[in-house]
Amino acid sequence: MTSFAKVMLYAVLVLIVAPGCMSGKCRSYNPFRINGTQTPNTTICPKQCHCYYCQHSNSQKGPITTQWNVKNVICRQKAFNRIPEDIPVDVQQLDLYKNSISKLSSSEMINFKELKFLDLSFNDLQDSNIGDHFFDCLTKLIKLNLDNNHAITHIPIVWFQKLVALERLYIRYSAVKTLQRGVFKHCGNLTGIYLTGNKLVSLPPDLFRNQPVLISVDVSHNSINAIQDEVFRGSPEINYFFLHDNKVTTISRNMGLQNLTKLIKIGVGENPFVCDCNLVWFRHWINQTDATLIELDKAKCRNTNGTSLVNFDADSLICIEHDFTKPVLIATFCSAACLTVLGTLLYVFRWDIRYWNQRRLLRKQYERLQNEGPPPIDGVQVRYDAFVSYNSKDVDWVLKSALPILEGPEFKFRLCVDFRDFVVGGAIADNISDAIKYSRKMLIVVTKNFAKSEWCYFEMEMARTRMFDHHEDILVVVILEHVASRNMPTLLQKILRKKTYIEWTENPDGQKVFWTRLAAALNIPNAHHDRLLN
Repeated sequence: MTSFAKVMLYAVLVLIVAPGCMSGKCRSYNPFRINGTQTPNTTICPKQCHCYYCQHSNSQKGPITTQWNVKNVICRQKAFNRIPEDIPVDVQQLDLYKNSISKLSSSEMINFKELKFLDLSFNDLQDSNIGDHFFDCLTKLIKLNLDNNHAITHIPIVWFQKLVALERLYIRYSAVKTLQRGVFKHCGNLTGIYLTGNKLVSLPPDLFRNQPVLISVDVSHNSINAIQDEVFRGSPEINYFFLHDNKVTTISRNMGLQNLTKLIKIGVGENPFVCDCNLVWFRHWINQTDATLIELDKAKCRNTNGTSLVNFDADSLICIEHDFTKPVLIATFCSAACLTVLGTLLYVFRWDIRYWNQRRLLRKQYERLQNEGPPPIDGVQVRYDAFVSYNSKDVDWVLKSALPILEGPEFKFRLCVDFRDFVVGGAIADNISDAIKYSRKMLIVVTKNFAKSEWCYFEMEMARTRMFDHHEDILVVVILEHVASRNMPTLLQKILRKKTYIEWTENPDGQKVFWTRLAAALNIPNAHHDRLLN
């Protein structure tokens, strides 16, 4: 490529990227080398960069003079890791696209008070490495481009406190997660805010408020899950609003879209909308607005198997428009707090409460037994308070737990157990029959071993025979180990469905309640069947 062609190419490039600097005569070469009269600090061009020189007239003092100044400095893709030091102080456009700049100190821009366009896109900037006062002197800056800086995660308000002339801000396809509240409150001339392709989950409530000339807002391709109420309050000139490809589930009337009378285009596609009563207003607004909804066919209802938002029949829902949210939330919170306190007290004192209740029931039972006389129907034949039916593999619990407690000084029951009370040398069936016949109750100790035992099943059959013959309720059931229903014989399943059983626990306080309940069950009278029904 010839030198002339290069000059023409740069000229076209500058015309495209900086149309605001084209007043008067401008050249893509240094006129100072031909007939310039300026000092070097106004015409020098940094090495590796291309500069654009513009002519202007100065008539403030004395006769009119013509001057040439460097207005545009273009340093694209030059691998700079810092801003060049030999940039003319009256530069108006500084283009540092696609370099390796990672740090901006507060003193670097102190002399560039005429700068109007600053492009720092596609660099390695980190928000922590940008000086708080880097932008302070750029009071005439109109356009700021920070696109594709993947280490910028937070945008603080201090950057924009002096950018009172800023009109367009580009921070796209970076890694922005948060913006400080009130970040743009000093930028009253903003016409466009472009935050596409970041990692925003939420937006400050005042981000787009009180911007009287704001026209375009683009927050698409983020992870925003909700939009604040009255998000555009005080910003009536909005023409374009792009929210597509986020995680917004609903758009309510309180957002204020109906107040944007100059809206031309809006993008809401590729959001996981929940098509319910909260979205009815927005669905009706779509039919009424004159604004163009781009890619509306990509707006789906996630709760209706991907039905298009266009096909969402809002009129088919019965919705109550009154807002009971706050009263319901308050009532729910108070109820939850009360239940939490009550539940905590009941849990902490659960064994004391159960033990107290069982002792109360036991006292009443003792009083009733004293008034009614001996509880068994055939009191003459009673030798034992209860016959213990268990599997021999569970003898440790019977021997070490049941007998010492139930036959101890507190309860003083007389129990019939096979290894101690069966007649030596007698048939097992006869011993079982006599034990059930001469015991007032039959205590069943249910375990997995018990459910598999044929002798235990025989004992239950014998007990059932006595219950039908004499119309007595003699069974007391203890669940020592949980057994699945499919592993139980049919008779045991029937007994457990009809009888209230007592569960064993390893908790020491729970065991006190267990023994009290068991003693109460063993003292219940063997009432006739008719009496049980009544």
